[in-house]
Amino acid sequence: MISEAGGWFTEEISSVEDLNGMSMRISGLGGEVMSRLGVSPVSIPAGETFLGLDTGRIGAAELSFPTIDTSAGFYEVAKHYYFPGWHQPGSLNELLVNADVWAGLAESQRLAVRNACSDLSIRMFAHDMQAQSAALEEFRSAGVTVERFPEEVLAALQLATEEVLDEAAQRDSDFAEAIESYQNFSERYDEYRELTAFNHPEPTAPIRIMRIAMPTVHVYMMSGRTQQQKESLISEVTDAVVSSLSAPKENVRVIISEVPKSEYGIGGVTGEKLGR
Repeated sequence: MISEAGGWFTEEISSVEDLNGMSMRISGLGGEVMSRLGVSPVSIPAGETFLGLDTGRIGAAELSFPTIDTSAGFYEVAKHYYFPGWHQPGSLNELLVNADVWAGLAESQRLAVRNACSDLSIRMFAHDMQAQSAALEEFRSAGVTVERFPEEVLAALQLATEEVLDEAAQRDSDFAEAIESYQNFSERYDEYRELTAFNHPEPTAPIRIMRIAMPTVHVYMMSGRTQQQKESLISEVTDAVVSSLSAPKENVRVIISEVPKSEYGIGGVTGEKLGR
């Protein structure tokens, strides 16, 4: 899903100092980051947030992206709507399947599920990106100022985020592995995005918190190999990566994706018809 907004504010934010002493509805890691800038994170239900803004109990709140924020009515009591949603640049939809049920599916059925999930994500992203414009126009008509946070504020949020993520990674190895995966993808994705951007302000540097070598090898092959063959492949590929990249063996990841022979094409003919 698309990025959320940075939040609704009852007062204009011109500098980092404007955040100091403010109470804001925001939780989790985002709340911890905001606290480093002097904000008091407040955890209140979405249904009580409007009243909190209206009475002055809180001076700011984050909820979601524009089309969802419309129903909350925040634009009636908070006239400053800031972007980007630095705390949640994207959301993930999940499909949870019982492991035994998944294991009982044919590989073609698993592939159909994966493709359906992928297609839904792409469609949702494309739809949601264009749908926000009408909501933003509605907010502007109600007297709301829609704008980006000042660069000074974004830079401060960046530094605070690096600190919070670094500390969390040091406390939790699973967190460290997850954030490293995100950062590895970001490094490959960001360069070309920035090179091809038109009239785009200088981007805030991507967050990097670790330099752990964690190479991943993804092997696609036709189904039919034995478990012993796959284990041997994983072992030998791992050794090759360790030898060539000097990466710690425990950091090397090998992923095997088996494709049904009827769905694996070679020279325009399926592997099944070729007798593979």
